[in-house]
Amino acid sequence: MRKSVLLRDMPGFPQFARQLTDSVAELSLALAGENYEATLEQTRINLAKKLTKDLGAEAATELADAFVAAVAGRRREIAAGPTPGALN
Repeated sequence: MRKSVLLRDMPGFPQFARQLTDSVAELSLALAGENYEATLEQTRINLAKKLTKDLGAEAATELADAFVAAVAGRRREIAAGPTPGALN
């Protein structure tokens, strides 16, 4: 039986989290003007496959879903442009 470990307790998690955050920003900018749904779906599938070995299928799928949701949300913010009165 596989022992359950919280993602935040895994060795290297802070670096991993920073890499994911940086990847969200980079991918969001790259997709800002594109039809991005198919690209994000393929990204979700690939990320889940890569993470399954270390995290298990359920956790990998949840993390991949959250990553894609973050990219899509950031992409919408970029596409909408700056909020009037907001500091950049």
